Amino acid sequence: MSGPGSGKTTLLVRSIDDLAARMPVAVIEGDQETSVDAERIRATGAAALQVNTGNGCHLDARMIDRALGELAPPPGAVLFIENVGNLVCPAAFDLGERARRAAVRHRRRR
Repeated sequence: MSGPGSGKTTLLVRSIDDLAARMPVAVIEGDQETSVDAERIRATGAAALQVNTGNGCHLDARMIDRALGELAPPPGAVLFIENVGNLVCPAAFDLGERARRAAVRHRRRR
């Protein structure tokens, strides 16, 4: 989770590239409206399911449960959840995850 444009999807693509030869990877992509990030993930060969939240600012456990049923990752797969690009809302909701990572864009000093 992290703010819009911080590199969440880029980090996922890199992680998939690093892990794909060792284990199956699946991704649940949260976004208010678009499917651009899920398309980027699918281009790596990983399974990805887009969950659009509409006016909602975060994924919730119910959305994840439905997405898991549809995505059906194979046994032994690592599942990544990319929440909606917003740090305020997503941080407060438990999705049943084992770990959280935040993508942080560092500004270059001039």
